[in-house]
Amino acid sequence: MTRRQSNRVFLVEDEYLVAIEAVELLAEVGYEIAATASTLGAALGFAQNGCPDCALLDINVGGALSFPVADLLAVRSIPFAFVTAYPPSSIPDRFRLVQRMQKPFDGRLLQGVVAKLLRRR
Repeated sequence: MTRRQSNRVFLVEDEYLVAIEAVELLAEVGYEIAATASTLGAALGFAQNGCPDCALLDINVGGALSFPVADLLAVRSIPFAFVTAYPPSSIPDRFRLVQRMQKPFDGRLLQGVVAKLLRRR
């Protein structure tokens, strides 16, 4: 029996239009959105209990930092990247090797980042 390739992406983004754009760009190349979260509480809940294959995290989600979500994903060995307008200096040292994509993002670059994350599984 072969394992089915999965491509479920968890998106943490509090800006509605940015989230919609990301969902459309990812769906365009066949990625499934496992969940979206626009609040820290919702993001923490899904990071703890959901089954994504990778995640894209905005750092500032409704005024709260998403680093606790990143910590949960790391513990669960779920690859993730930050998609943010924050400078690299704002990211804690424990995440210095995590890919960071600058907002506003290029659609092809976003798709490429997800492809790279999915290869890490």
